[in-house]
Amino acid sequence: MPSLQVRAVPEAIYQKLIQRAEVEHRSFAQQTISILARGLGMGETWVERRRSLLDRIGRRTQQQDPQGFPDVTEMVRADRNR
Repeated sequence: MPSLQVRAVPEAIYQKLIQRAEVEHRSFAQQTISILARGLGMGETWVERRRSLLDRIGRRTQQQDPQGFPDVTEMVRADRNR
């Protein structure tokens, strides 16, 4: 993967990148790449990322077979009869 070095970044921009990286729980490098990708029309917004994550979670929970789990009522009865 190529590397990029930028010199003479204004202090205000540098501090803003650090702040955003902390808010979005990313490293400085990850945040910089994310902002560059969005600026170039290549990245997802945080709303799109969350929507796709929720869609993936929803698909996983729908794929689970509820009949594969034991009946809770029977488990409680068995426990009481011990």
